[in-house]
Parts: sequence; C-alpha cells; structure tokens
Amino acid sequence: MKKIVTLGFVSILALNGIAQTKKPVKSTEASPAQETAIKVAAPVASAEPATKATTPITEEQKAKLKEINKDFKMAKQQIESDTTLSTEQKESKIKEASKAKSKKLKEVFTPEQLQEMKDARKKKENE
Repeated sequence: MKKIVTLGFVSILALNGIAQTKKPVKSTEASPAQETAIKVAAPVASAEPATKATTPITEEQKAKLKEINKDFKMAKQQIESDTTLSTEQKESKIKEASKAKSKKLKEVFTPEQLQEMKDARKKKENE
C-alpha cells in the first residue's frame, strides 16, 4: 500500500513539474515592445541597398517622442470617453489631436527621420 501511495505521489509531482515547464518560443519575430524599442533606438534596416544615410534619433528626441505619444494617447482616451460628443464629433476631435501631434513631431524630428519612421510604420503594417 505504501508503494502505491508513494508511486502516486511521485507521479503527481513529476506531472506537476512537467506541466509548469515553460518551453522557449522559437520565433523570429520581435514582441511589440521590442519592435517599438528597435524603431526608436535604431535606424530602420531595409531590404534595399544602403543608398541613403539613416539619421539616428537622439536621447532628447526619444524623450520628446515618448511625451508626445503619451499626451496624444491621453487626449484620445479623454475624447473617446466623453459621452456628450457624437461619433462624428469624436472623430473630428481625434483628427485635430492627430494633426497637433504631427505638428509637434515636425518640430522635434528632421524630415528624413520622419520619413524613416513613416516607412517603418508602413513596412510593419504590410507584414
């Protein structure tokens, strides 16, 4: 009887250990957080030959980008949660906030940097 109980207990422990073992994910794709970090930290790599130089983003620009995105996200959430606005009014206000965000981005980044970010965003959407 002791052998049966011991065998059952060991079996339960073994199965529990196997069930909790996390298998590594073999993925060539980066997580959304990694993709964001890659976009912000490094110039965009493309399949084309390096015919144009990429412009690196400074730490100051990264901080300003983070602030601009945070402000836009908060404004968008506030607009979306406003029950006094119609759907059309919400869309209009979000569009205005988006234009303001674009204007701020143009003040922080060079045209080349903005184009690189736009190209990276399009490439990501197409994948």
